[in-house]
Amino acid sequence: MEFTILDKKRIENKQWILCKGNLLEYISTLKRDFSEFQIQRRIVKNGYLDTLLKTITENEPMPTITLMSTRDVHPQDGIVSMSPDDIEILDGLQRSFRLWVFWMLSDMVEKEGILEYKVLADKLKTPELEYIKRLDFVNASYLKSILDKVYRTKVLTAYKQYDLIFVVWVGLTDQEVVEKMLVLNAGQRAVTSTHQFEILFLHYFDKEKLQYNSRIRLLREKDADYFRMKHGNREIGEYALTSIIIAIQSYLQAKPLRIATVNKVMIEDDPAGDARNHQSFFTGESLSKFINLVFRFDCELYEKGIDYKIWYGKDTVLSGLYAAFGARMEEKERTVDSLEKLFDKLDLEKIDFDLDGYNKAYSEMSSVHVNVGQKVREAIFAYTKAMLKGDRISWSRAFNRNDSDYGYTTQPLF
Repeated sequence: MEFTILDKKRIENKQWILCKGNLLEYISTLKRDFSEFQIQRRIVKNGYLDTLLKTITENEPMPTITLMSTRDVHPQDGIVSMSPDDIEILDGLQRSFRLWVFWMLSDMVEKEGILEYKVLADKLKTPELEYIKRLDFVNASYLKSILDKVYRTKVLTAYKQYDLIFVVWVGLTDQEVVEKMLVLNAGQRAVTSTHQFEILFLHYFDKEKLQYNSRIRLLREKDADYFRMKHGNREIGEYALTSIIIAIQSYLQAKPLRIATVNKVMIEDDPAGDARNHQSFFTGESLSKFINLVFRFDCELYEKGIDYKIWYGKDTVLSGLYAAFGARMEEKERTVDSLEKLFDKLDLEKIDFDLDGYNKAYSEMSSVHVNVGQKVREAIFAYTKAMLKGDRISWSRAFNRNDSDYGYTTQPLF
């Protein structure tokens, strides 16, 4: 893929290149999984994106698309060449994806001489194209419009004649990639705090660095199964990536934490970047071990009843539980190995979270008067901390707790 250089700057170890490139060449050579770049959000439904084709056919300017190259580049004679495999989209994913879907379907229509909507719709039933049919904007009207535009308005011809303006960054660090993405999206559709929280930690969760049980799935907000899981339909071993991060931070700080709801990357009163203070924990080996321990406890609780499958996967539960585990140790002892030793010592026969009592106490809360999520985290923290010590408290007391009165005493769990 070749771009004509309009301007360029070297900023310390980075390169910034302003350039121009042909739309058809850009779209047609994108790697097939370009929309899966890990820091990007999911493809969203947006009616304004449906007007892009008019922008192209009328040769109107389109906003700049920002790319990054994962390899060093060497501009020559005012031209910079990059392999599609080395390009990631920092800003402009939604536009690029819409233009790519239209080009891909239109190219198929033109090459195969498809004239009828039903024939085109049947093409999307094949395994390799089925995901296209599931997109919000790909409906009957959209597919019929493709046939019209290919044979009447000649949009593919317009693609060949249209140039885009690009900004290409070279030499960005992982942290700089995250910062650029957040800045570029700041004035557009809000990036959710969950998504921001994900991308801040993604470089720690590189799949090539982690080794955990094959039954475990770490789901991100943009994944198709994310909201199915968040709404309670969870399988053993399925966790939101953010839930794992929250469990880690809660364990390390020995207090139940959450993602702040404001549009800023934070954990409660502590910046998420403070994970640097626990750098030794955020290694491939330690993270893999922690994730496997979360799964181990998941399986052990599931043996006690199916209701645990839904309960254990919630952010609030993992936050409260792992904060309580951390509270049983001195700060310097809050390592993944210490957590494993704690699990090894647990008397599983005595573990009883009394989910009937929990559900009853939960239902009696009024969301008008309390922050429900925070109340749940703190209640689970108090209940678990007491249980680990061998003290039993009711969920009613945990939700309205007095730290000086934990109730009756049994035997410690380890």
